[in-house]
Amino acid sequence: MSAATMPTVLAPTRLRAWISLLKLRLNVLVIVAALAGYLLALPVPRNIDVIALLALSVGVLLSAGGASAINMALEAHLDALMERTRGRPVPAGHISKDEAIIFGSVCTALGVGVLFFALGPVPAALSAATVLLYVGAYTPLKTRSNLNTIVGAIPGALPVLLGWAAAGAPFSAAALSLFTLIFVWQFPHFLAIATLHREDYARAGFKMLPVDDPQGLRTAHRVLLHALLFVPVSILPACLGLGGAVALWGCLACAIFFLGAALCSVLTRSLDSWKFLFWASLLVLPVQFAFLLADAMTAS
Repeated sequence: MSAATMPTVLAPTRLRAWISLLKLRLNVLVIVAALAGYLLALPVPRNIDVIALLALSVGVLLSAGGASAINMALEAHLDALMERTRGRPVPAGHISKDEAIIFGSVCTALGVGVLFFALGPVPAALSAATVLLYVGAYTPLKTRSNLNTIVGAIPGALPVLLGWAAAGAPFSAAALSLFTLIFVWQFPHFLAIATLHREDYARAGFKMLPVDDPQGLRTAHRVLLHALLFVPVSILPACLGLGGAVALWGCLACAIFFLGAALCSVLTRSLDSWKFLFWASLLVLPVQFAFLLADAMTAS
Protein backbone atom coordinates (compact mmCIF):
# COMPACT_ATOMS: atom_id res chain seq x y z
CA MET A 1 0.00 0.00 0.00
CA SER A 2 1.53 3.32 -1.05
CA ALA A 3 1.38 6.49 1.00
CA ALA A 4 -0.99 8.01 -1.56
CA THR A 5 -3.59 5.28 -1.00
CA MET A 6 -3.29 5.13 2.77
CA PRO A 7 -6.61 5.54 4.60
CA THR A 8 -7.18 8.74 6.51
CA VAL A 9 -6.06 8.30 10.12
CA LEU A 10 -6.69 10.68 12.97
CA ALA A 11 -3.53 12.47 14.13
CA PRO A 12 -3.38 10.89 17.63
CA THR A 13 -3.75 7.39 16.11
CA ARG A 14 -1.14 8.20 13.51
CA LEU A 15 1.25 9.47 16.18
CA ARG A 16 0.74 6.36 18.27
CA ALA A 17 1.42 4.26 15.18
CA TRP A 18 4.77 5.97 14.58
CA ILE A 19 5.77 5.51 18.21
CA SER A 20 4.72 1.86 18.22
CA LEU A 21 7.11 1.19 15.33
CA LEU A 22 9.94 1.70 17.83
CA LYS A 23 8.72 -1.21 20.03
CA LEU A 24 9.48 0.80 23.16
CA ARG A 25 8.46 -1.90 25.66
CA LEU A 26 10.75 -4.46 24.02
CA ASN A 27 13.65 -2.06 23.57
CA VAL A 28 13.59 -0.93 27.21
CA LEU A 29 15.43 -4.19 27.95
CA VAL A 30 17.96 -3.34 25.24
CA ILE A 31 18.62 0.05 26.83
CA VAL A 32 18.88 -1.52 30.29
CA ALA A 33 21.48 -4.00 28.99
CA ALA A 34 23.52 -1.23 27.37
CA LEU A 35 23.39 0.98 30.49
CA ALA A 36 24.33 -1.96 32.72
CA GLY A 37 27.31 -2.73 30.49
CA TYR A 38 28.40 0.90 30.69
CA LEU A 39 28.10 1.17 34.47
CA LEU A 40 29.79 -2.17 35.17
CA ALA A 41 32.71 -1.28 32.89
CA LEU A 42 33.55 1.95 34.73
CA PRO A 43 36.69 1.75 36.86
CA VAL A 44 36.55 2.30 40.62
CA PRO A 45 35.83 4.97 41.77
CA ARG A 46 32.96 5.07 39.26
CA ASN A 47 32.62 8.61 37.93
CA ILE A 48 29.34 8.50 36.01
CA ASP A 49 29.09 10.85 33.04
CA VAL A 50 25.41 11.79 32.82
CA ILE A 51 25.82 13.15 29.29
CA ALA A 52 27.37 9.86 28.17
CA LEU A 53 24.50 7.93 29.78
CA LEU A 54 21.97 10.11 27.98
CA ALA A 55 23.76 9.76 24.64
CA LEU A 56 23.96 5.99 25.12
CA SER A 57 20.25 5.75 25.92
CA VAL A 58 19.20 7.92 22.98
CA GLY A 59 21.57 6.23 20.54
CA VAL A 60 20.50 2.72 21.51
CA LEU A 61 16.81 3.63 21.53
CA LEU A 62 17.01 5.13 18.03
CA SER A 63 19.11 2.36 16.50
CA ALA A 64 17.17 -0.50 18.14
CA GLY A 65 13.85 1.20 17.46
CA GLY A 66 14.82 1.81 13.86
CA ALA A 67 15.72 -1.85 13.41
CA SER A 68 12.33 -2.80 14.87
CA ALA A 69 10.55 -0.49 12.43
CA ILE A 70 12.39 -1.99 9.44
CA ASN A 71 11.66 -5.48 10.72
CA MET A 72 7.94 -4.69 11.00
CA ALA A 73 7.93 -3.27 7.47
CA LEU A 74 9.64 -6.34 5.99
CA GLU A 75 7.34 -8.74 7.85
CA ALA A 76 4.09 -6.79 7.42
CA HIS A 77 2.57 -9.38 5.06
CA LEU A 78 3.31 -12.10 7.62
CA ASP A 79 2.21 -10.04 10.60
CA ALA A 80 -1.16 -9.62 8.89
CA LEU A 81 -1.68 -13.40 9.19
CA MET A 82 -1.05 -13.51 12.95
CA GLU A 83 -3.58 -12.53 15.59
CA ARG A 84 -0.94 -11.10 17.91
CA THR A 85 0.61 -8.84 15.24
CA ARG A 86 -2.12 -7.94 12.75
CA GLY A 87 -2.82 -4.75 14.72
CA ARG A 88 0.71 -3.42 14.19
CA PRO A 89 0.90 -0.12 12.26
CA VAL A 90 1.88 -1.47 8.83
CA PRO A 91 -0.44 -4.51 8.49
CA ALA A 92 -3.25 -2.46 10.09
CA GLY A 93 -2.84 0.19 7.39
CA HIS A 94 -1.88 3.10 9.64
CA ILE A 95 1.57 3.45 8.04
CA SER A 96 2.78 2.22 4.67
CA LYS A 97 5.64 -0.24 4.27
CA ASP A 98 7.78 2.38 2.49
CA GLU A 99 7.16 4.93 5.23
CA ALA A 100 8.15 2.42 7.90
CA ILE A 101 11.38 1.53 6.09
CA ILE A 102 12.31 5.20 5.66
CA PHE A 103 11.43 5.97 9.27
CA GLY A 104 13.43 2.99 10.53
CA SER A 105 16.42 3.80 8.37
CA VAL A 106 16.50 7.42 9.53
CA CYS A 107 16.18 6.41 13.19
CA THR A 108 18.95 3.83 12.81
CA ALA A 109 21.28 6.31 11.09
CA LEU A 110 20.60 8.92 13.76
CA GLY A 111 21.19 6.39 16.54
CA VAL A 112 24.50 5.19 15.12
CA GLY A 113 25.49 8.80 14.52
CA VAL A 114 24.75 9.81 18.11
CA LEU A 115 26.83 6.90 19.39
CA PHE A 116 29.70 7.69 17.02
CA PHE A 117 29.99 11.39 17.80
CA ALA A 118 29.23 11.15 21.53
CA LEU A 119 30.91 7.87 22.48
CA GLY A 120 33.26 6.84 19.70
CA PRO A 121 33.56 4.45 16.73
CA VAL A 122 33.44 1.14 18.65
CA PRO A 123 29.96 1.64 20.19
CA ALA A 124 28.72 2.94 16.83
CA ALA A 125 30.16 -0.08 15.01
CA LEU A 126 28.58 -2.49 17.50
CA SER A 127 25.24 -0.72 17.08
CA ALA A 128 25.47 -0.97 13.29
CA ALA A 129 26.44 -4.64 13.55
CA THR A 130 23.46 -5.29 15.81
CA VAL A 131 21.06 -3.71 13.32
CA LEU A 132 22.58 -5.54 10.34
CA LEU A 133 22.44 -8.93 12.06
CA TYR A 134 18.88 -8.35 13.24
CA VAL A 135 17.49 -7.06 9.94
CA GLY A 136 19.82 -8.75 7.47
CA ALA A 137 20.22 -12.20 9.03
CA TYR A 138 17.66 -12.90 11.76
CA THR A 139 14.62 -11.44 9.96
CA PRO A 140 14.94 -13.42 6.70
CA LEU A 141 16.01 -16.58 8.54
CA LYS A 142 12.76 -16.67 10.54
CA THR A 143 10.92 -18.08 7.52
CA ARG A 144 13.75 -20.43 6.48
CA SER A 145 15.12 -22.27 9.52
CA ASN A 146 14.42 -22.73 13.22
CA LEU A 147 18.08 -21.87 13.74
CA ASN A 148 16.90 -18.26 13.61
CA THR A 149 16.76 -18.21 17.42
CA ILE A 150 20.51 -18.86 17.64
CA VAL A 151 21.27 -16.14 15.09
CA GLY A 152 18.85 -13.70 16.71
CA ALA A 153 20.40 -14.22 20.14
CA ILE A 154 23.65 -12.61 18.92
CA PRO A 155 22.26 -9.12 18.18
CA GLY A 156 20.08 -9.59 21.25
CA ALA A 157 23.17 -9.83 23.46
CA LEU A 158 25.41 -7.28 21.71
CA PRO A 159 23.99 -4.14 23.42
CA VAL A 160 25.69 -5.00 26.72
CA LEU A 161 29.05 -5.01 24.89
CA LEU A 162 28.06 -1.74 23.23
CA GLY A 163 27.56 -0.21 26.67
CA TRP A 164 30.85 -1.66 27.87
CA ALA A 165 32.67 -0.09 24.92
CA ALA A 166 30.89 3.23 25.52
CA ALA A 167 32.64 3.40 28.90
CA GLY A 168 35.99 3.20 27.11
CA ALA A 169 36.88 -0.12 28.73
CA PRO A 170 38.77 -2.82 26.79
CA PHE A 171 36.88 -6.02 26.16
CA SER A 172 37.63 -8.72 28.73
CA ALA A 173 36.40 -12.04 30.06
CA ALA A 174 34.09 -10.09 32.38
CA ALA A 175 32.51 -8.29 29.42
CA LEU A 176 32.04 -11.58 27.55
CA SER A 177 30.40 -13.07 30.65
CA LEU A 178 27.68 -10.40 30.42
CA PHE A 179 27.21 -11.16 26.73
CA THR A 180 26.95 -14.89 27.51
CA LEU A 181 24.44 -14.26 30.30
CA ILE A 182 22.03 -12.49 27.93
CA PHE A 183 22.74 -14.89 25.05
CA VAL A 184 21.79 -17.99 27.08
CA TRP A 185 18.79 -16.28 28.73
CA GLN A 186 17.17 -15.61 25.37
CA PHE A 187 16.52 -19.26 24.49
CA PRO A 188 13.99 -20.11 27.23
CA HIS A 189 12.50 -16.63 26.81
CA PHE A 190 11.90 -16.85 23.05
CA LEU A 191 10.94 -20.54 23.05
CA ALA A 192 8.27 -19.76 25.63
CA ILE A 193 6.90 -17.02 23.35
CA ALA A 194 7.05 -19.29 20.29
CA THR A 195 5.24 -22.08 22.15
CA LEU A 196 2.49 -19.78 23.37
CA HIS A 197 1.95 -18.48 19.82
CA ARG A 198 2.77 -21.67 17.91
CA GLU A 199 -0.41 -21.64 15.81
CA ASP A 200 0.11 -18.00 14.89
CA TYR A 201 3.71 -18.63 13.84
CA ALA A 202 2.68 -21.69 11.82
CA ARG A 203 -0.05 -19.72 10.04
CA ALA A 204 2.48 -17.07 9.01
CA GLY A 205 5.14 -19.59 7.94
CA PHE A 206 7.71 -18.79 10.62
CA LYS A 207 10.13 -21.68 11.19
CA MET A 208 10.20 -21.61 14.97
CA LEU A 209 11.25 -24.78 16.82
CA PRO A 210 7.84 -25.25 18.50
CA VAL A 211 6.20 -25.09 15.05
CA ASP A 212 8.40 -27.94 13.82
CA ASP A 213 7.96 -29.80 17.12
CA PRO A 214 4.21 -30.32 17.69
CA GLN A 215 4.76 -32.70 20.63
CA GLY A 216 7.03 -30.16 22.30
CA LEU A 217 9.75 -32.64 23.26
CA ARG A 218 12.63 -30.99 21.41
CA THR A 219 11.49 -27.59 22.61
CA ALA A 220 11.36 -28.85 26.20
CA HIS A 221 14.87 -30.31 25.92
CA ARG A 222 16.23 -27.06 24.47
CA VAL A 223 14.62 -25.00 27.22
CA LEU A 224 15.91 -27.30 29.95
CA LEU A 225 19.42 -27.33 28.49
CA HIS A 226 19.68 -23.54 28.43
CA ALA A 227 18.01 -23.11 31.82
CA LEU A 228 20.59 -25.49 33.31
CA LEU A 229 23.41 -23.65 31.52
CA PHE A 230 22.01 -20.36 32.81
CA VAL A 231 22.87 -21.34 36.40
CA PRO A 232 26.70 -21.35 36.07
CA VAL A 233 26.57 -18.53 33.51
CA SER A 234 24.70 -16.36 36.03
CA ILE A 235 27.54 -16.41 38.56
CA LEU A 236 30.30 -15.82 36.02
CA PRO A 237 30.16 -11.99 36.11
CA ALA A 238 30.53 -11.92 39.91
CA CYS A 239 33.28 -14.55 39.79
CA LEU A 240 35.14 -12.40 37.24
CA GLY A 241 35.11 -9.31 39.44
CA LEU A 242 31.87 -7.56 38.50
CA GLY A 243 30.36 -8.03 41.94
CA GLY A 244 30.77 -9.49 45.39
CA ALA A 245 28.71 -11.78 47.59
CA VAL A 246 25.44 -9.91 47.01
CA ALA A 247 25.73 -10.22 43.24
CA LEU A 248 26.91 -13.82 43.41
CA TRP A 249 24.14 -15.14 45.63
CA GLY A 250 21.46 -12.87 44.18
CA CYS A 251 22.20 -13.91 40.60
CA LEU A 252 22.39 -17.56 41.63
CA ALA A 253 19.00 -17.35 43.35
CA CYS A 254 17.50 -15.79 40.22
CA ALA A 255 18.99 -18.54 38.05
CA ILE A 256 17.60 -21.28 40.29
CA PHE A 257 14.17 -19.63 40.19
CA PHE A 258 14.42 -19.49 36.39
CA LEU A 259 15.42 -23.16 36.28
CA GLY A 260 12.40 -24.01 38.42
CA ALA A 261 10.09 -22.18 36.00
CA ALA A 262 11.71 -24.00 33.08
CA LEU A 263 11.32 -27.38 34.81
CA CYS A 264 7.66 -26.66 35.39
CA SER A 265 7.20 -25.91 31.68
CA VAL A 266 9.20 -28.96 30.60
CA LEU A 267 7.34 -31.39 32.87
CA THR A 268 3.79 -30.16 32.31
CA ARG A 269 4.05 -28.44 28.91
CA SER A 270 0.83 -26.59 29.71
CA LEU A 271 0.02 -23.10 28.47
CA ASP A 272 -0.03 -21.78 32.03
CA SER A 273 3.47 -23.10 32.70
CA TRP A 274 4.81 -21.56 29.48
CA LYS A 275 3.19 -18.24 30.43
CA PHE A 276 4.86 -18.48 33.83
CA LEU A 277 8.24 -19.13 32.20
CA PHE A 278 7.76 -16.12 29.92
CA TRP A 279 6.96 -13.77 32.80
CA ALA A 280 9.75 -15.27 34.88
CA SER A 281 12.20 -14.52 32.07
CA LEU A 282 11.14 -10.87 32.00
CA LEU A 283 11.79 -10.62 35.73
CA VAL A 284 15.03 -12.58 36.10
CA LEU A 285 17.44 -10.68 33.86
CA PRO A 286 16.70 -7.14 35.13
CA VAL A 287 16.89 -8.36 38.73
CA GLN A 288 20.26 -9.99 38.08
CA PHE A 289 21.59 -6.76 36.62
CA ALA A 290 20.18 -4.92 39.64
CA PHE A 291 22.17 -7.21 41.95
CA LEU A 292 25.34 -6.68 39.90
CA LEU A 293 24.89 -2.90 39.79
CA ALA A 294 24.03 -2.64 43.50
CA ASP A 295 27.23 -4.48 44.37
CA ALA A 296 29.26 -2.43 41.90
CA MET A 297 27.94 0.92 43.08
CA THR A 298 28.48 -0.04 46.73
CA ALA A 299 32.07 -1.01 45.96
CA SER A 300 32.66 2.48 44.63
